[in-house]
Amino acid sequence: MDSGTLAQWAAVALSLVSFIMAIIAARATRHKEEIATITTLLATATERLTRVENDLQHMPDKDRFHRMEIQLTELSGQLKVMDANLKPVSAIASRLQDVLMEGGKR
Repeated sequence: MDSGTLAQWAAVALSLVSFIMAIIAARATRHKEEIATITTLLATATERLTRVENDLQHMPDKDRFHRMEIQLTELSGQLKVMDANLKPVSAIASRLQDVLMEGGKR
């Protein structure tokens, strides 16, 4: 082989290597962009998850909710007792009003 042919083959080989390197660089750039996008999505998801966890910490758990339910039941019972105790008072007030109304007519 003479030096001209060798130089031509070297140029072809160098062109192929350059072409392959360009393809690899393009893929690497695309992968970097995809990784940046995924990183952004992960950061957003992490932030949202942190907010949800903070919100859940302030919500009542099963035991606390059960205690609140028991207290509401007790309060409802107390209100029923108070209503029963106020019915005679309401009846007395109604009778007094009737007596006063009749007394005004005399």
